[in-house]
Amino acid sequence: MPFDSRFHRLFPNDLAFATAFYDRISVGLGNRFRNCIHDKLQTIAERPESFGLVRPPLRGARIQGFPYLLLFQVDSNKVLVAGLYHAYSDPSRWLDRVEVRGR
Repeated sequence: MPFDSRFHRLFPNDLAFATAFYDRISVGLGNRFRNCIHDKLQTIAERPESFGLVRPPLRGARIQGFPYLLLFQVDSNKVLVAGLYHAYSDPSRWLDRVEVRGR
């Protein structure tokens, strides 16, 4: 049974920014990027714990063929997608969106 997915409020901005970059290079490339993101989100929802911890509690899923990571955490029966980040961005930025229990 797939996990329920929730997205940080800034995730759409992350996706739009990265997609726009690839759309400027080639419309086909932007479409391929969006499809890869969609496919990876499905895989995360089906098997979230199969992805390694990047910085606990964050897990990371690399996007095949693109230098991007989907960062998420698992909380009960939910996947909380924190964001889409360029693989070479500052990892400390990733922690700004982590939801920690008891906060």
